[in-house]
Amino acid sequence: APLGGISGNHFQFIDGDPVLVLSGDGGKHVLGRVDRKELTVKARSSESVFHSTKIWYQDNALYAVGETSGQSTLCRFNTNLVLTAKSDTVVFPDTQLAFAEGKVYCTVIQGNQNSHVIVLRQSNLQRILVLR
Repeated sequence: APLGGISGNHFQFIDGDPVLVLSGDGGKHVLGRVDRKELTVKARSSESVFHSTKIWYQDNALYAVGETSGQSTLCRFNTNLVLTAKSDTVVFPDTQLAFAEGKVYCTVIQGNQNSHVIVLRQSNLQRILVLR
Protein backbone atom coordinates (compact mmCIF):
# COMPACT_ATOMS: atom_id res chain seq x y z
CA ALA A 1 0.00 0.00 0.00
CA PRO A 2 1.32 3.50 -0.75
CA LEU A 3 2.25 5.76 2.13
CA GLY A 4 -0.20 8.56 1.48
CA GLY A 5 0.18 11.72 3.55
CA ILE A 6 2.34 11.85 6.63
CA SER A 7 0.94 13.95 9.47
CA GLY A 8 2.72 15.34 12.50
CA ASN A 9 6.44 15.15 13.13
CA HIS A 10 6.74 12.37 15.70
CA PHE A 11 7.81 8.81 15.00
CA GLN A 12 9.37 5.72 16.54
CA PHE A 13 11.21 2.71 15.13
CA ILE A 14 10.19 -0.95 15.54
CA ASP A 15 12.83 -3.40 14.34
CA GLY A 16 14.18 -0.68 12.06
CA ASP A 17 10.78 0.20 10.57
CA PRO A 18 9.42 3.71 11.20
CA VAL A 19 6.01 4.08 12.84
CA LEU A 20 4.35 7.43 12.14
CA VAL A 21 0.99 9.16 11.77
CA LEU A 22 -0.57 8.78 8.32
CA SER A 23 -3.50 10.70 6.85
CA GLY A 24 -6.33 8.39 5.97
CA ASP A 25 -9.75 8.51 4.36
CA GLY A 26 -12.14 11.27 5.38
CA GLY A 27 -9.57 13.18 7.41
CA LYS A 28 -8.92 10.19 9.69
CA HIS A 29 -5.37 9.82 10.97
CA VAL A 30 -3.89 6.43 11.89
CA LEU A 31 -0.57 4.96 12.94
CA GLY A 32 1.32 3.35 10.10
CA ARG A 33 4.32 1.01 10.22
CA VAL A 34 6.43 1.45 7.10
CA ASP A 35 8.66 -1.21 5.55
CA ARG A 36 11.98 0.62 5.47
CA LYS A 37 13.21 -1.19 2.33
CA GLU A 38 10.06 -1.19 0.19
CA LEU A 39 8.69 2.12 1.55
CA THR A 40 5.21 0.62 1.75
CA VAL A 41 2.84 0.41 4.70
CA LYS A 42 3.23 -2.91 6.52
CA ALA A 43 0.48 -2.22 9.08
CA ARG A 44 -2.11 0.45 9.86
CA SER A 45 -4.00 0.97 13.07
CA SER A 46 -7.77 0.78 12.81
CA GLU A 47 -8.03 3.26 15.69
CA SER A 48 -7.95 6.97 14.78
CA VAL A 49 -5.17 8.98 16.40
CA PHE A 50 -4.69 12.70 17.04
CA HIS A 51 -3.12 14.20 13.89
CA SER A 52 0.03 15.35 15.69
CA THR A 53 0.23 12.80 18.49
CA LYS A 54 3.56 11.95 19.96
CA ILE A 55 4.38 8.25 19.73
CA TRP A 56 6.05 6.44 22.62
CA TYR A 57 7.61 2.98 22.61
CA GLN A 58 7.77 1.29 26.01
CA ASP A 59 7.93 -2.38 27.03
CA ASN A 60 7.35 -3.63 23.46
CA ALA A 61 4.20 -1.51 23.02
CA LEU A 62 3.42 1.76 21.27
CA TYR A 63 1.44 4.54 22.93
CA ALA A 64 -0.33 7.39 21.13
CA VAL A 65 -3.26 9.73 21.71
CA GLY A 66 -6.36 8.31 20.07
CA GLU A 67 -9.28 10.40 18.90
CA THR A 68 -12.90 9.26 19.00
CA SER A 69 -15.85 11.65 18.56
CA GLY A 70 -13.69 14.62 19.51
CA GLN A 71 -12.42 12.96 22.70
CA SER A 72 -8.69 12.26 23.18
CA THR A 73 -7.69 9.11 25.05
CA LEU A 74 -4.39 7.36 25.54
CA CYS A 75 -4.13 4.22 23.41
CA ARG A 76 -1.70 1.32 23.53
CA PHE A 77 -0.91 -0.73 20.42
CA ASN A 78 1.14 -3.84 19.86
CA THR A 79 3.93 -3.74 17.27
CA ASN A 80 1.43 -4.77 14.55
CA LEU A 81 -0.60 -1.64 15.46
CA VAL A 82 -3.51 -3.56 16.93
CA LEU A 83 -5.19 -1.65 19.77
CA THR A 84 -4.60 -3.46 23.09
CA ALA A 85 -5.87 -0.85 25.59
CA LYS A 86 -7.56 2.56 25.75
CA SER A 87 -7.64 4.89 28.74
CA ASP A 88 -10.90 5.37 30.60
CA THR A 89 -10.06 9.07 30.97
CA VAL A 90 -9.77 11.94 28.49
CA VAL A 91 -6.17 13.13 28.13
CA PHE A 92 -4.63 16.31 26.79
CA PRO A 93 -3.97 15.76 23.02
CA ASP A 94 -0.39 17.01 23.38
CA THR A 95 0.21 15.14 26.62
CA GLN A 96 3.58 14.17 27.97
CA LEU A 97 4.04 10.62 29.27
CA ALA A 98 6.30 9.14 31.90
CA PHE A 99 6.49 5.43 32.74
CA ALA A 100 7.43 4.12 36.18
CA GLU A 101 6.75 0.97 38.18
CA GLY A 102 3.84 -0.26 36.07
CA LYS A 103 2.21 3.16 35.88
CA VAL A 104 1.79 5.78 33.17
CA TYR A 105 1.71 9.46 34.14
CA CYS A 106 0.08 11.90 31.71
CA THR A 107 -1.58 15.32 31.62
CA VAL A 108 -5.37 15.53 31.44
CA ILE A 109 -7.88 18.08 30.26
CA GLN A 110 -9.62 19.72 33.20
CA GLY A 111 -11.79 22.74 32.49
CA ASN A 112 -9.92 23.44 29.23
CA GLN A 113 -6.58 23.34 31.05
CA ASN A 114 -3.97 20.61 31.33
CA SER A 115 -3.21 21.35 34.94
CA HIS A 116 -3.53 17.85 36.38
CA VAL A 117 -1.52 14.69 36.03
CA ILE A 118 -3.37 11.41 35.87
CA VAL A 119 -1.84 8.11 36.89
CA LEU A 120 -2.94 5.12 34.82
CA ARG A 121 -2.27 1.44 35.37
CA GLN A 122 0.08 0.48 32.51
CA SER A 123 -1.48 -2.98 32.08
CA ASN A 124 -4.95 -1.69 31.11
CA LEU A 125 -4.69 2.15 31.06
CA GLN A 126 -7.35 2.47 33.74
CA ARG A 127 -7.17 5.47 36.07
CA ILE A 128 -5.60 4.98 39.48
CA LEU A 129 -5.59 8.59 40.73
CA VAL A 130 -5.32 12.24 39.74
CA LEU A 131 -2.49 14.45 41.03
CA ARG A 132 -3.69 18.01 41.49
